[in-house]
Amino acid sequence: MDSAYTPAGYCTRCGYPTGIGVCSECGKHNECVHRLNLRGRRRRLYRRVLALLAVAALVPGLWFGGRYAIHEYWPAWHLRRIADGRGRWSDAAQEIIRARWSRWWQIERPKGVERRARIVAEIERLGEHEWAGVYSHTFGRISLAPHNGYTWEIAPLAPFGIMMHGDVVRATEDRIIVKPSADPALNPSEIDTEFIRVRWGDMQCVVRVGDMIEFCNEVNAGRSYPPIALHARSAVHPLNWNLPSTLPKVPADYQKYLLQEPIKGEIVHVGKPVRVPTGRSPKGNYFIRVPATINVGSRTGIQIGMKLYAPFHRRRIGYARVKSVQTESSGVLFQYLFDQGEDYNQRVNAVKVGLKLSTRQETGF
Repeated sequence: MDSAYTPAGYCTRCGYPTGIGVCSECGKHNECVHRLNLRGRRRRLYRRVLALLAVAALVPGLWFGGRYAIHEYWPAWHLRRIADGRGRWSDAAQEIIRARWSRWWQIERPKGVERRARIVAEIERLGEHEWAGVYSHTFGRISLAPHNGYTWEIAPLAPFGIMMHGDVVRATEDRIIVKPSADPALNPSEIDTEFIRVRWGDMQCVVRVGDMIEFCNEVNAGRSYPPIALHARSAVHPLNWNLPSTLPKVPADYQKYLLQEPIKGEIVHVGKPVRVPTGRSPKGNYFIRVPATINVGSRTGIQIGMKLYAPFHRRRIGYARVKSVQTESSGVLFQYLFDQGEDYNQRVNAVKVGLKLSTRQETGF
């Protein structure tokens, strides 16, 4: 009785069970055969490749699918981040932000107006108080009282001005902690929970905690008008403020940003300029960003976030913001708006090696 045929191995080409000689499946002459089945190994390899391809296809699907869901799940802070993007994502983000601000104005503004009336009445009852009062600026107004909380108005004289409001949690020597009363579903990105108390000469001032470095930059620039981040409790009209000649008193962690003397330096290297869409109309406008290196470093007291200007420069190239600091040098980044019809090369070449910079803006804009 014949026994069943048992192949010696597997074809080296197709993996078919065979012995030494000609493969009956593919016709290859095998001088030797594989002991292991290559077809099984190939199937396992194919499965792994297909799994990797599936993952590679899933990642962009989740990315773009998630961006379609921003209207329901992403807060306005993220929308502002992607609003600098290109194409329809930028337009979609702006439309959603406008819609949320419209809802904010309809729902929260009436509550804020009512709260502000209570705050003003409380301020009148208190008379002289350590920090309660109405802090004014050209473009905003903050009202504070111990029991009735706070309101923060953006463009208070405009018919569609925005008003934030909430409760005062506690007040310390240099800070006022607040709790917004906004509907969390609206999630406006401009809500603050902390204000810094600043004493500047005879003025009592408050500054949003996110604006403190910008406030110090404005003081260092020596502008003839109030720093844009400053809200002061003063009897004079905001447009007629006379700023004190002394430096303001700020918390210890911000004192390093205020300079007794201007920091001066010059550009020693200029990087490649980059065009960045503005995300606003007209569509032909964009920002120009130019990285550069200057010859002043940490020994002069320069800090990340400081601004430097080109005094008396004829072209409005904006300002340079410090991005990195070494011992003898610093990395800065210029950003300024390029309008349609301008000479691109002329604007880019305005930032060049040897251009002198200072933390004090002599001319002002």
